[in-house]
Amino acid sequence: LALWLAEQLVRSAPIPEEQTSPVLTVVGANFRQVLYAPLARGQHVMLKVYAPWCGHCKKLAPIYEDFARKMQNEGRDLVLAELDAEANGIPFDGFDYTGFPTIFYLSPESAEIQKVQARSLDSLQRFVQKMQIPSSKAKAQASQPKPSMESLLSQFRSEEPPSVQTSPVLTVVLRNFIEVVFHQRRHCILMLHDQKCPHCKQMMPKLEAFARELGDAVFVAKMDGKLNDLPVSGFEVKGYPTLFFIEAGQKEPSFQQIGSNAIHAMRRFMEGKGLLRRQVEREL
Repeated sequence: LALWLAEQLVRSAPIPEEQTSPVLTVVGANFRQVLYAPLARGQHVMLKVYAPWCGHCKKLAPIYEDFARKMQNEGRDLVLAELDAEANGIPFDGFDYTGFPTIFYLSPESAEIQKVQARSLDSLQRFVQKMQIPSSKAKAQASQPKPSMESLLSQFRSEEPPSVQTSPVLTVVLRNFIEVVFHQRRHCILMLHDQKCPHCKQMMPKLEAFARELGDAVFVAKMDGKLNDLPVSGFEVKGYPTLFFIEAGQKEPSFQQIGSNAIHAMRRFMEGKGLLRRQVEREL
């Protein structure tokens, strides 16, 4: 009864007659319809609460719209919405904010309402990857549930696996990630990079040289973090480049390093484990 009264009495701008933008307009009167109906259908939801006079909100607006359009093009199971807090109230509990803009995330698998700190296109995309929000297109194509991890990963974005590998640094994409990185007998060093990142470009020749220093028990791989989702525990990325060390037979990294000094730190780590080629040769 209290919720029904709140919905009847909530401050609200007029309900839009049509929604043409990838970002849906929420008002007090259609709050349940726009946000909670998709949740009931199994979709994820993000809501931006803003004020028209707020400078930070104006800066975020085109980024948020680009993000919504990108999620739409990728077929993500995600609804992007926004609410003008100056003209509308929120009839549901849990949407507390102390400033503008505030972004909320709602999952169909949880009753928790989570605040999102991301404000750039890259960080918003990383949030989607972290939350493992799948593609509805991929889900629609699957006629039956598939139990394998490879089938689960097929719901996410991936480049095509390379047909030939000639570099000492193997190229990994999401579709061959498990096969290459989670090797049963060889350790793996994986670099997550961005093709546009200058630090990543500078590190590539150093990474190839480093690969040649390693013994046969270790191989080095690289993966474009912008063109491939990575919904695998332990591989959260806060920036590029990031190096991970995965021990043979394990499913999570045991060491990671971020930034331009990542190779130096990884080399010291490998020396400690006795896995550089010159160390192996001395032992022989």
